[in-house]
Amino acid sequence: MESQENQNNDVFVVNGIANYSFVKESVSTVSSLSSLFGLFYKMGWYYKQWAEIKKCNESYKDISPFWRGVFYIGYASQFKKIVVSMFEVKKNMILQNEAVPQEEKVAWQKEYDKLNSIFAKFSLQQKAINKIVPLGHPEGSSLKFAGLLGLPFFILLVLLILGINILPTLFGSCFKAEGNVFKNTCYDYSFTFPFNGTIGYARNDGFDTYCQGNEKNHVCITTLGLEDPSDFNLETLASWESNKILNKSTTKYAGNTTHCFKEESKDKQIYNICYMQVKKDEPLYFGFFSYNETGTIDDLEKLMNSYKDLK
Repeated sequence: MESQENQNNDVFVVNGIANYSFVKESVSTVSSLSSLFGLFYKMGWYYKQWAEIKKCNESYKDISPFWRGVFYIGYASQFKKIVVSMFEVKKNMILQNEAVPQEEKVAWQKEYDKLNSIFAKFSLQQKAINKIVPLGHPEGSSLKFAGLLGLPFFILLVLLILGINILPTLFGSCFKAEGNVFKNTCYDYSFTFPFNGTIGYARNDGFDTYCQGNEKNHVCITTLGLEDPSDFNLETLASWESNKILNKSTTKYAGNTTHCFKEESKDKQIYNICYMQVKKDEPLYFGFFSYNETGTIDDLEKLMNSYKDLK
């Protein structure tokens, strides 16, 4: 990782991007508005962030912040990787500074671990950005509420003019639950959950997550967007995890290469987390996780082995 540090004003560069290339905003504001306005707010948030990156960095002068905002789901992992890399450099500066109290160093490390987790909350990126941008540096474009309210209407107008019908996909209409069977009709695959009961849905950091179970047994599946297939390896995936890794392995479920981790959280809860690659015209990537009282992987194995190609 390339980095350059300016000791006078705390400006540094990581992989061609300066640490002032972001928009600062209140974390509570970002959290509240993203909850109220969902994907519309996130479109505006990503648009403003990419616009600032384009303005401040020569290597990003040809990107389209508008389209990266509209299709933010496709670019979310790339943006998060930029933020994580920036935060890591800043964190390392803090850890190497002997004048910083130990408890503050521990807090920075914990925040980095949370940010680097695949299940990190959307608002954590804003919290990290606020710490990355140097003190006293101009904040650049502001995330004004009025501007964000206008953006969705402009987006809808463009979509109507161009005849692009992306809203059903953004709202998850590709996914269909029939009893215990979870189907994706856009990519023609299905998984069968191991329990009787409703398949629950949640959105976390731009990822659709589907779960089933009870207080004692719980299994979940999410779809992942990997821009670089080389990231699908034990070492890279292990760096995403914030808990203590007890063991890791590579195996196959339903004939698909899968990297798995057994982890222990600070409250001694045991989690099993697996990442599967399904080779199609363009590879599909899935994340699975489970927890139960015994820490076994049995239920998760049933879910992963149930993969079927519907074509």
